[in-house]
Amino acid sequence: MQLLDFGYKVYTYKSKLGKEIDFVAIKNNETFYIQVTLELNDDNYKREVGNLLSIRDGWKKVVIFKTNNEVIKNDGVVRIHIIDFLQKGL
Repeated sequence: MQLLDFGYKVYTYKSKLGKEIDFVAIKNNETFYIQVTLELNDDNYKREVGNLLSIRDGWKKVVIFKTNNEVIKNDGVVRIHIIDFLQKGL
């Protein structure tokens, strides 16, 4: 709902390989793939971020999370805390 409030068109996505992405958000010729997770940690990193990294089309990739247990990787995926997202958007 927050993405809609920010003026994005919002879709869900499933690749030909069955990889699911929570949301695709489009606004002003800018497209984001978005995964949302309560916690981002080493145990769920592959599931949450791996699906994003499997898509190689150049669109921006974002993970919105509540708790980040210091999963820091230089993978090109933007990480946004839920409070920051709710206040500022993407």
